[in-house]
Amino acid sequence: MLQMFSKHEPKMPAGATSEKNCHNLTGFNSFAVEEAFEKFVLPVAGTRPQAAAQYFLAGLKWAHQGTCTRQMDANLGMTDTTFRARVYPLFKELARTMDIVKWSDRLHPLNHTANFPYYVTSVVDTAPIAVSESCSPEFSRLLYAPKYGMTCLKLEVTCSMMGHIVDFKFPAGLGTVNDNQIHNRRVAAGEKQYLPWEFSLGDGAYRQCPHILAKYPANTNYLYDPHTGKRDVEIPLHPFQQIHNERLNHDRQRIEHIVGLINKKHKLFQCKWQGEYGPLIDMVNVVCQLTQLQIARASKNGTVRNGFSRYNDVIGPWRHDEPNHVHLPHF
Repeated sequence: MLQMFSKHEPKMPAGATSEKNCHNLTGFNSFAVEEAFEKFVLPVAGTRPQAAAQYFLAGLKWAHQGTCTRQMDANLGMTDTTFRARVYPLFKELARTMDIVKWSDRLHPLNHTANFPYYVTSVVDTAPIAVSESCSPEFSRLLYAPKYGMTCLKLEVTCSMMGHIVDFKFPAGLGTVNDNQIHNRRVAAGEKQYLPWEFSLGDGAYRQCPHILAKYPANTNYLYDPHTGKRDVEIPLHPFQQIHNERLNHDRQRIEHIVGLINKKHKLFQCKWQGEYGPLIDMVNVVCQLTQLQIARASKNGTVRNGFSRYNDVIGPWRHDEPNHVHLPHF
């Protein structure tokens, strides 16, 4: 399937060319692309597996390089009309059938860290996916996020403490919708079903949200005049509050890494999308699923101790809701 890349790179030893070309052109390792092709593309390819492979790779290359309409023929080897007629339907079907990301993975017995050995099973955050301004000024105002300085739709991603994607939603909200509103709405709708004792780590935007453990804001201990509401005495964070924030910030880096692999690595999600939202939504869904597949297969530090974690500080195994029991890790 990767032979179509050979014309883009100088000759190299067997194996190196395919891997380098695949990663440079699609943003994914060849083994992740091959596995996704065999498991999800071939079942819908019918009698044209070669054509399906071409369309699949063209779509991934389009997302990674942000190829515009004028460059379709030169970069992807097909016209914009062919791309819309062949690639769009394929990725629409893949977005519906790919099931690599599983919410239940957060309950893996090794999904603990030294900072949060119990109760905390995941980390949640949102990321912007840039879209163009709407013809409607009212709708454009709803899309514009001052934090990012652009009109966008929001992608919510949740990863486990082992660094694996366990949930995502796109579009989770318009650019002006706060992260806490997105989380509360999805929990209320049953899209993310937490166990009673369960928590996710979140930044300051998630304060006072159900099932979210957030850091202490800088003004936590400030004293205010009850009559004027103005700040009266500034009291810095206590040592235990500072330690909590440091631990939370350390483990929250897991979701920052995931976000970088999705919206910062692929140019399509940085350029302002123009057109119908359907193809963009399908592409974001497929990229999230493929990113998780690559993470799961590329865990180089997988051992008996940490399973297939991306990080060395994963501990366990034991249940998440039994802090009063003494557990000895089984190495």
